[in-house]
Amino acid sequence: MKHGKKLLALALALCMAFALAVPAFADDGDVTIGGIELPDLPTNGENNGQPQNVDHTFSAYQIFTGTIEKNGDDDVLMGVQWGNGVNAANLVAVLAGKAGTEPELAVESKFISTYQSLGGADTISNPFAGIVYDPDRPNVSADAVARALEGMAYNSYEARAFAALVDENTTNAITATGEANSLKLPTAGYYLTVDTTSVDGTQTARNLDVLALTEANDNYTPNEKRDVPKLDKQVLETNDSDATTEWDDTAADYDIDDKVPFVLTGTIADNYNLYKVYKYVFHDTLSAGLTLDYKNDAAAEENAKVLKVYVNGIQITDGYDVNATVNEDGTTSLTVTFGNLKTLTYGTDNTKIDKDSVIQVVYTATLNENATVGSTGNSNEAYLEFSNDPNSTDDGDTGTTPTDKVTVFTFELDVNKVKEDSNAENGTSPLEGAGFTLYKKYATAQTDKGEALEGGSAENGYYYKVLAIDPSGGNKPTTFRFEGLDAGEYMLKETTIPSGYNKIEDMYFTIEAVEGKDESGNVIIKELKVTDLKDENGKPMKAANGTDDAITFTPEPTENEGYTGKISTDILNLKGVVLPGTGGIGTTIFYVVGGLLIAGAGILLITKKRMKSAE
Repeated sequence: MKHGKKLLALALALCMAFALAVPAFADDGDVTIGGIELPDLPTNGENNGQPQNVDHTFSAYQIFTGTIEKNGDDDVLMGVQWGNGVNAANLVAVLAGKAGTEPELAVESKFISTYQSLGGADTISNPFAGIVYDPDRPNVSADAVARALEGMAYNSYEARAFAALVDENTTNAITATGEANSLKLPTAGYYLTVDTTSVDGTQTARNLDVLALTEANDNYTPNEKRDVPKLDKQVLETNDSDATTEWDDTAADYDIDDKVPFVLTGTIADNYNLYKVYKYVFHDTLSAGLTLDYKNDAAAEENAKVLKVYVNGIQITDGYDVNATVNEDGTTSLTVTFGNLKTLTYGTDNTKIDKDSVIQVVYTATLNENATVGSTGNSNEAYLEFSNDPNSTDDGDTGTTPTDKVTVFTFELDVNKVKEDSNAENGTSPLEGAGFTLYKKYATAQTDKGEALEGGSAENGYYYKVLAIDPSGGNKPTTFRFEGLDAGEYMLKETTIPSGYNKIEDMYFTIEAVEGKDESGNVIIKELKVTDLKDENGKPMKAANGTDDAITFTPEPTENEGYTGKISTDILNLKGVVLPGTGGIGTTIFYVVGGLLIAGAGILLITKKRMKSAE
C-alpha cells in the first residue's frame, strides 16, 4: 500500500519472513513477525465501545418498597416492606435456607453456591443465615434482608449472587413506560432490572442484572457499561524491490507463490471482570486463492513457524485450540478458540487477562495458482465471537463483531510483439517468432528464486527470473502474458529474436499500484501504472522506430472506478536493413576484365599446344 507510515525492515529479517521463519514476539512488547514491526497495540475503548443501551429492552421487579429520604449524599429507604415483584417466602428460603421436618419446608441455601459460581472466593459466611420469613410479620424479614445487603459493595460477587437469586424468584414484571431504553417506575423502591435484549449473534452484550433504588415516576436508565470487543484485521504490504513494508487494513499486492503475513488483533470487553466464563474465538475465512500455511496434521514445530498467538506482545503456546478446514469451494476456514479467557495466564509471572489485554493471531498464507488476477482480488474475512451475557455462570450466549476484510491483489503484464505494417490500420501488425523473459528486482539476495543475474549487489539489488516465454513446439505467440505479479521493479529481456529483425534493448521499469475503497466501500485498484522506463544504461527508453515517442503501458479500466489489474504494451521490432552505396563503379570492372584476360590466356595456351602436336 502506498498510504500510511512505512516501517523499514532489516533486509535479512525480511527474507526470513518470506521463508516462514517467524520469530517469537519479544517479552517487552516489541511485537514483530520476521523482523517487521506489527501495528501498535490498541488500548481498550478505541472504537470498540457501543452507545449505552441502544435498542435494549428491560424488565423491572420491585424487591422492596418504602419511602426514600436523604442522609447526606446517600438515598436511604425507610419503612422497608416487601415489594410486589418477588415471591418473598421463596426468596428468603433460598437466601437463608430453611430446616424443617416436612420435605417441602426443607430448603438449602443457594447463596453460597451462586456466589462461588460467579467467581467469588471459596469461603464466605452467609450474610442471610438465620433470617426466617414469617407470613404474619413479613416486613421483619424484609428489613433483615435489606440490612444484610447494606454492607455489600457495588457490583460485588455478594450483590450479584443476591440479584441472581431474586431473578429466579420474580413475579409481576413491570411493563413501564418511559424514554427510549429507560423505565418509568410507578412507586419508590429497590428494584431488580433485567436486560431482556436478544443478543445472540450480534455485536452487543447484555447489561448485568441491576439493583437500584429509585423514586416514583423517575425515568431510570440502566447504565452498566457493556462495551464489546473489536477485531482489526491487517495484511502486510511488502515491496520486494526496496524492502519497505507497512501494515494495511484494506489491501496489499503480492506475487503468486509469495507468503502473505496477516494479523488479527482483538480487544476485550470493558466489563470483562463481571464474567465467570469468557469465550473468545477468532473466525477467519480465506479465499481459494490463498493457501493457509497452517495444517492440522502438520508437525507442531512446523505449524509454530506459520501461526502464533500473543497476549500484549508476549507469545503463548497453550490455552487455545486451532482448527483449519478446507471447504468444498476451495476456501479455508480458520478458528482460534479460547474456551475461557478467565483461566488463561501469560508471561513469566503468569499474568491474567484483563479488560485492557490485546490478543493477536499472526499467520501466513501462500498466494496460490488459483489466485484471481485483477479487480476482485483474493479476500480474507474475519470476525470475533465472544461471550456477551455477564449474568451467565457458563459461556452462555455469544455475540459477534462485524466482519473485517482485507484483499490481496496480483497483477498481469501483457506484452504484444508487433512489426511495422503500412497496410495495417494502426501501422503495425503482430510479429511471430519472439521470446521474452521477465526478471524482478529484489533488494536482498533470495534463497528460493534460483540464480540471480550477474552483477547483483546489496547496493543495486538482485534480478531473478519470473517467467520465460519462448516459441516452441510450433507455438509462436505474439502476446506474452506474465500473470501473478506484485508491484515493484522489473526487467524485460528479449531472449528470442525473430529472424530478420533487430533485438530490442533490455527494458527496466517499475509497476506501481495503489489500492483502496470506492465510494461504496468496495476494495478496488485505484491506480495502476508503469513508471521509470529505462534502458540498461539508466537512460529513458524510447520506441524502436527512432521517434521521440515513449513506449506506453496501458492499464485496463473497470466499468466503474479503478482498474482490472491488467496492464499491456506493444513492443515494436524493426527489420535488419541493406544500406545503399554511393560514388563510382568501384572494383567490379577490374574483376570482370581480369576474368576475361585469364580466360583468353588459357585458350591461347591450349591452341599452341595443339599446333605443336600436329607438327
